[in-house]
Amino acid sequence: MGIELKRESGAHKGIQCLQYQCFFLAAHITVEGAASHVVTMVFAHIKKLVWTNNISLSKAQVLILAWTNFLLRNDSLCLHRLAGYKSGMSAKRQEPTAHVHSPAIEDYLEQIHNLIEGKGYARVVDIAKNLGISQASVTNMIQKLDAEGFVVYERYRGVVLTDEGRKVGAEIARRHEVLTRLLAGFGLDPQTVHEDVEGMEHHISRQTLDVLTLLMEELEGNAVLMRKLRRKLAGLG
Repeated sequence: MGIELKRESGAHKGIQCLQYQCFFLAAHITVEGAASHVVTMVFAHIKKLVWTNNISLSKAQVLILAWTNFLLRNDSLCLHRLAGYKSGMSAKRQEPTAHVHSPAIEDYLEQIHNLIEGKGYARVVDIAKNLGISQASVTNMIQKLDAEGFVVYERYRGVVLTDEGRKVGAEIARRHEVLTRLLAGFGLDPQTVHEDVEGMEHHISRQTLDVLTLLMEELEGNAVLMRKLRRKLAGLG
């Protein structure tokens, strides 16, 4: 079963259209209650992104349309995996889903993590270059991160992540990768992907990231469906 979104004018009507689309999905997928939780969570997150101008309404509509059609067409495989994700989500509900770190802290820890993964070390000069800010500003933030227990910093000897810093850095790097691969798969231009990922990666819960990871993996493994969705996306332009 496929679904065509009705074009609506105005932000309120557009959001309402997204909500109807999500409710339709929830009504047609029943896997031990997994779908209702996931759909509610995805809709709430996408609505927030639209209202905060991190993604456009048209992009939000495309994402909802793609996810809904994909789940409805691939219930034998996707819903089985979604049910498995639900058991993991139940345990994760005990964990805080709101981000307790500022976007700036996450950006720094992500950069440090990526530098260490790629080069084996992280220096202030490299962090400053990647973030496009002065070395003095980087040094001030690194000292703050040291005081808060995310890094160990010794002047002239580079930056080392603590266990907590490594955990946060790896998590934000994972969010960045999943969002980039998901959006790039639809053929969006690299600059748009980069800007949208930078806006979204700081506002995604672990549960939502699990959902997006599942969709990314399934779409990457289904070239026929991916081509069809990209043609639909091109038609919206």
